[in-house]
Amino acid sequence: MKIAEILHENRPGYGIENIYLEEIIINKVKQIVADMDELNVEHLEGILGALNQQYMVQIDSTVFPNDRTIHFAWRNKADFLIIKYI
Repeated sequence: MKIAEILHENRPGYGIENIYLEEIIINKVKQIVADMDELNVEHLEGILGALNQQYMVQIDSTVFPNDRTIHFAWRNKADFLIIKYI
């Protein structure tokens, strides 16, 4: 699976108090998507669960297969990253 386009990305400082950590997590999420051979929602949720546990954050993801996008959000906040994949 490849990232076709980053449709939306918030600058660090929007989601969690630690701007440095937020930037690291955003970059890790982009790398996770880029490294996946094909979209596997269960695998993606497992990886995000491990990130949530490792960094003590809450990242939610929603996949929209019809428009081939994945939306990532901090818990109870608007999307911080929307990726269009091919």
